Amino acid sequence: MREFNIDMKNMHTYIFGEHSESQFPAWSFSRIVDFSINDYCIASGVEFTKKEKLEMAEKTRQAGTDRTVACVLEGEYGLHDVVVSVPCIVGSEGVEKILEVQLQPDELELLHKSAASVRSVIDFIKNV
Repeated sequence: MREFNIDMKNMHTYIFGEHSESQFPAWSFSRIVDFSINDYCIASGVEFTKKEKLEMAEKTRQAGTDRTVACVLEGEYGLHDVVVSVPCIVGSEGVEKILEVQLQPDELELLHKSAASVRSVIDFIKNV
């Protein structure tokens, strides 16, 4: 990744939400090598603009380096009976545990908007 002078393999970003336009990277929970994004920027003297975040999010989606699984939420993140991608522990029989990480308020709002998008499709299909 040119902005940070690193290979994308060293970027660990968790992409939350549905697999479409409403998915988003949780920057507060993302890492470069073993640093938080903010700590890496401070240590390397690199500014991380909103435009660069959007570009990195797209590269992350294309590289398939997200670490989330689409699963039914039953109260996690304040959401019920809706499928979105969140961090999980996956075992031989599927999702063993949904990891409810502390998202920033703007990230939680994005997750709820993504879930609302999924919910609208579910509601539409129920009425067909």
